[in-house]
Amino acid sequence: MNIKEFVEYLSRIETSENAENLYEGNSFESIVRRQNLYIYLTFMQNLPTSVLLVGEAPGHRGCKLTGIPFTSEKILIEENCFGILGEDKSYVHINPSNKLQTEVSAAIVWNELRKYKEIPLMWNIYPFHPFQSFKENTNRSPSGTEINRGKEILNELLKLFDIKKIGAIGKKAESGITKLKHSFKTQYIRHPSYGGQALFQQGISEFIGPRITK
Repeated sequence: MNIKEFVEYLSRIETSENAENLYEGNSFESIVRRQNLYIYLTFMQNLPTSVLLVGEAPGHRGCKLTGIPFTSEKILIEENCFGILGEDKSYVHINPSNKLQTEVSAAIVWNELRKYKEIPLMWNIYPFHPFQSFKENTNRSPSGTEINRGKEILNELLKLFDIKKIGAIGKKAESGITKLKHSFKTQYIRHPSYGGQALFQQGISEFIGPRITK
């Protein structure tokens, strides 16, 4: 399976009624998210990287719009982190006439990652958007069943990259990566939300390694 086939595989997976497969179907939004994810994964494969950060699930102000984990529209279009982001890389945002959406967690994550020599691949243990019943523009934690399904998807993604170690951002992500078939060095990292920014920064520093020296 190559990256194109992986994105197509991802788009065919069914979800429950209170979760959205962001990559499914032929709507403009779904096509944009598939294209963005394909571009991102291709850039990451060509770097290459040996580090993977796994979050819990897409947020409605970030990955739900862009298709890329921990990446808001503002970061996707206006940033050029490690030469893999930016409008000149052919990424598209869903509502070009509207103000670019921001997400607090995405901003914290990228502001920290730019300090390091190696950029990690980013993913979510459940790569689809789980929301509260009948409220699509909300977030909820993925269920155990969703995490198990996401673990199967992550196993397929790992076949495309030479990953040596995995950092789990949040307890839900940690529960998923402990069930992986592969043998990796793993580490729990505090999620930056709800006052966890300092512990998140500490965890990233311990996990990724050398910073960029100025």
